[in-house]
Amino acid sequence: MKPSVEISQGGNLTPQQICVESMKNRSTNNNLKFICNVCGNSFSDEQVLNAHLRCHETIEYQCKQCGKTYREKAKLQAHLNKHNGVKPYKCSKCDESFSSPHLRSAHNFRSHVPPRFCCDVCGKRYIKKYEYVVHCRTHTGEKPFECEICQKAFSSNISLIRHRKTHFDLPKKPKPEPEPHGSHACHICGMVFKYESALRTHLKRHNNMEYPCDQCDKVYKDQPTLQEHLNIHNGLYPYKCSNCDESFASSHLRSKHNMQRHVAPRFTCDVCNKRYKDKRGLTIHLRSHTGEKPFMCEICSKTFKSNEILIQHKRIHSDVPHRTCPVCNKGFSQLYNMKKHLNTHLKSQNFTKSSKKRS
Repeated sequence: MKPSVEISQGGNLTPQQICVESMKNRSTNNNLKFICNVCGNSFSDEQVLNAHLRCHETIEYQCKQCGKTYREKAKLQAHLNKHNGVKPYKCSKCDESFSSPHLRSAHNFRSHVPPRFCCDVCGKRYIKKYEYVVHCRTHTGEKPFECEICQKAFSSNISLIRHRKTHFDLPKKPKPEPEPHGSHACHICGMVFKYESALRTHLKRHNNMEYPCDQCDKVYKDQPTLQEHLNIHNGLYPYKCSNCDESFASSHLRSKHNMQRHVAPRFTCDVCNKRYKDKRGLTIHLRSHTGEKPFMCEICSKTFKSNEILIQHKRIHSDVPHRTCPVCNKGFSQLYNMKKHLNTHLKSQNFTKSSKKRS
């Protein structure tokens, strides 16, 4: 039976009905006046709401191979494509193919659409303006979305929708087992990721696709980074700082400048009063007091206080030189060792100069 958008006006209203009625009787930030009385989701027009209501119908399409059920036949077909190894949806910008149009779109956004919105406070970059706006609220503390039942406020409409469901008597879906923290390591560079999906995204940076600069010999793994590099060659500085008159060739450089010049340290160590501009820097610093070293090398079992130090350490076990001496082209696995070696050249030059002066 199809859920109805009508509710009873008499008697005691349920929390669900209070939510629906209050949302109907007031204007929202995005004119989302049509509320689903099943899950509390809100929509801009009735036609979209009616389309959404179909997801609450009892019609289900079941996969005969694994038992998973779907409310739409198209989603079942995309799922079956995974079982059968069929990938009919080809990316128009590279050679990758996908089992569903949704996965292709997600890939396109991740790999081919450059992030256009950059947070001036912490440097995080976003492709979608909505995600950027919601992120900025984590710095300002703004929470414009309020629950009509308990008045709890949220920074995004999505968070409010999830919260509303706590007032409704809805069957809860079983939570999937969380993947072990830090269990997915890149076999090429040693970086460790919490989720397998993050590792898959990272591995694409190691593929053979390269974007060379036509003005120098530098090569980049993606088009947006190449474009920012070309801005330096062409003298273009389109990213202006909102706090001063400086401009930059890339959003990353602008964010780095903003953190260094305009953001005051907000996090203070309770032990030594050292201050940091971001919480992560403070967290890593605190481990120098506690002695905690949660990142372990799986080759030699040596432990480190940050993942970055572990990644640098893993290069010791690699035969591939990551740094090259600019004087004699000798290869080194770590930057520290290369700089130490470079000093031998500098000392030799200084010795030669001093000998000439004496003579």
